[in-house]
Amino acid sequence: MSARVLAIVWLVAGIIVWNGVFDLYLAEGAREYLQVTAEAHAGFGAARPMSEIMSWWKREGVVAASVWAAFVVGLGWATIWLRGRHRA
Repeated sequence: MSARVLAIVWLVAGIIVWNGVFDLYLAEGAREYLQVTAEAHAGFGAARPMSEIMSWWKREGVVAASVWAAFVVGLGWATIWLRGRHRA
């Protein structure tokens, strides 16, 4: 496989990782919103708007997903570089 094809494969892997990690953070935000809403209905706290809760989780999700995706793509591209260096 050529280095260009491998680089594209690793980039696609990074996009998949980014989407997966971001989705985990959004799911956790939705879980927190449902928990806060249930507690508010039961009289154990004040309700908070979904936009307030999800904005924090979205921001944190973008950061975490970007770090993980950069890590995966960086390591993948490093393997391509090392492979080319080894062959030369």
